[in-house]
Amino acid sequence: MNPGWYKLALIITRLLKGTRNKGNAPILVILERDPTDFSFCVILYFLGLIFRDMPFLSPHIRTPMDLWRMHIPAHRECLPVEWHSDWLNTPILRRTTRSGENGQVVVSRSAALQNSQVRKWGRRLGREFGLERDFEPKMLRRGAAQRLSKTVAPGLRSQIMGHARDDIYDRHYQNQVVDVEVAAAFLDKPSDVHLLEAVNHMSFTRDHHAPTSLTATERRKLHQEDEQVFEAQKSCAEIRTLFEARYGDARTARRRLGSHDTTKREELEELLKVYKAAQEKVRSTVAAAERRQIDANRQHFFATVGAKTLENYHNGVPEPKGLQPLKFESRERAKLAELLFPNTGVSFCTHAEAIFHKCELVTAVTQLCQQRIPAPAKRLEHCADSSISAKPAPDPEHEAEVPPPPDSPLNAKIPGLQCLFCLAQQSLIGRTRTYNYSTTFTLTRHVYNQHFKFMDTTKQFPCPHPACQRSHFLCDNLEHFMAHAWRDHNVYYCRQLD
Repeated sequence: MNPGWYKLALIITRLLKGTRNKGNAPILVILERDPTDFSFCVILYFLGLIFRDMPFLSPHIRTPMDLWRMHIPAHRECLPVEWHSDWLNTPILRRTTRSGENGQVVVSRSAALQNSQVRKWGRRLGREFGLERDFEPKMLRRGAAQRLSKTVAPGLRSQIMGHARDDIYDRHYQNQVVDVEVAAAFLDKPSDVHLLEAVNHMSFTRDHHAPTSLTATERRKLHQEDEQVFEAQKSCAEIRTLFEARYGDARTARRRLGSHDTTKREELEELLKVYKAAQEKVRSTVAAAERRQIDANRQHFFATVGAKTLENYHNGVPEPKGLQPLKFESRERAKLAELLFPNTGVSFCTHAEAIFHKCELVTAVTQLCQQRIPAPAKRLEHCADSSISAKPAPDPEHEAEVPPPPDSPLNAKIPGLQCLFCLAQQSLIGRTRTYNYSTTFTLTRHVYNQHFKFMDTTKQFPCPHPACQRSHFLCDNLEHFMAHAWRDHNVYYCRQLD
């Protein structure tokens, strides 16, 4: 068989739900899709995750092209690609954790991705897409069971889904929407199957103009009128008044914590804990109230969207603009969109071109998995109303590289409100690495909460600036680092935070 003229197959052992490592687990086989159907090829996405870790037993597999260059001997029907024993018990989808060096965020080797995080991402993705109902991963499982019920026997469907009995599908997976046109069935007439599937699809009522967040006016009104938020803020204000009457502001009291005697220090620490818990209760209460208000706004939007559209039509009010062209924050995402959803008609590509596109897709997924993309900003509208707005600096990919010190000044290249630790993390996308904070306090709070908190600043640690990394410059302690950052990098940090 010629190299490259074969199909990749993914063999998965599906563990039964609730009975892990017990019984006869079904073995599922997934085959590589044809070149015109890359967007639904599970194997290509799987390979993108695998090449991030390089767990192959053979040292000759280093790039995706090596998989299609392999030669299958004439006496074999297949050639297995084994994993190294160190990676056999490692989850494919893993969550992030903090490392000891500079508090960097890295992918854990053993901790699997949590279901709560996947549900949070799915809910956010569904709302950004404009779905009426919140999207959850369980919907994909129900949809798969619904599709399998039309193509395979109930026993085979239960084996694939991992159900112990066939009646589990009828009780928990049956679609609430009746998958038949009732009038056509009653009149014994043929029904439009494709139109019926489109009407029953969850994206049939989607609208990308549906609200996904609160405006600045709605947020201020919520903070003033919500009873739970008012009570939490009132309780926090009472504790703060008591605290300031005894010790002054919290920042000064914490700075002078070591100068008090043992009894007064314990009392102050206990009051600080109570004050911090009250602040956390205010934040959680506000977040819960905002979620409830967003859900109410979305429910009202979809309940009245038809009447508002007709009202705008009869009054001559133009409809809101449609979807704007997407602007990708990373080249890998733009490349994936280009490969998965080409903006052309049905096109023919040769076998060599198809393999090249597959390797590009796998490489783009691998590179995307090695990047950290921040969560969407929560207070963009608030920043737009403020006189001081935090704006990201230009992408460093379009600017010259920072010149190497230690002798040359860095003030011309490093603004005074950038995080040096984030600047050193190559996994962050460009706009996040060079983000300019609005004030020195917000920059210091970020550094304390995201970096210093996970470091031992009493010992020597390297300066995270890329130029100092090349010269292997070491800071003796936290005070030395702050003085060095202010003197050589024009970055000032507050000495103490509240």
